[in-house]
Amino acid sequence: MDPKKAVEMVDENTICVATILGSTLNGEFEDVKLLNNLLLEKNKKTWDTSIHVDAASGGFISPFLYPKLE
Repeated sequence: MDPKKAVEMVDENTICVATILGSTLNGEFEDVKLLNNLLLEKNKKTWDTSIHVDAASGGFISPFLYPKLE
């Protein structure tokens, strides 16, 4: 997912934006930090849209494999 495109698509009908920290298929991480920062900036100008990080598997192993991951 392209975080910039995702945030551009947020409007008054958006409940939240979801991102993945470690997909089940290949373990790939999306840029959660960038998405969060862009969403926070948009929220200052518009409505308050939350973020959901799906980290069912990646959230468990990422601190051990990538301790400096933000």
